[in-house]
Amino acid sequence: MMGKVDLGVDVNEDEEQAATTRTDAVDEDRPDAGKAADPDVVDEDAEPSDKLPPQAILNKDGSVTLPLKYPTDLIIKKDGRERAEPFKQLVFHRLTGADNRAIAAAKEADREVVAFARSTRLSFARMEKLYDKMDSYDLQAGGEVLIFFISNGRKTGQQR
Repeated sequence: MMGKVDLGVDVNEDEEQAATTRTDAVDEDRPDAGKAADPDVVDEDAEPSDKLPPQAILNKDGSVTLPLKYPTDLIIKKDGRERAEPFKQLVFHRLTGADNRAIAAAKEADREVVAFARSTRLSFARMEKLYDKMDSYDLQAGGEVLIFFISNGRKTGQQR
């Protein structure tokens, strides 16, 4: 019969976990890493949801050209003939009140497609097919453009 052997090792997992969680460490995964936050300052740059995707191009007229990372083609049938139409980029325009009404009136399942269609000025039929073929990376980037329009109003008045 074997007796109890004391190896002199006491493993307390709670203490071990606490030792690896440091409060003075800099988390480089955070965009504000190492910066001291001033509680009296509202940092509107800290929220990335109101920025354009890095590949997006802001045009002079306020529209945004979004090159697609994963271009796709649509087959368009008109007058009994079919042709391939390539989509390598989309041009998004700011939404108007009429656009917002159309989006709100759409079935919930179609609202995002309607928003894309109204902003890109493509017909709903084209955008519905294109949306279904688009890669989720490009869909998310398009959504970021729409959010940019909503959260960043155009500047009005005279430029000096």
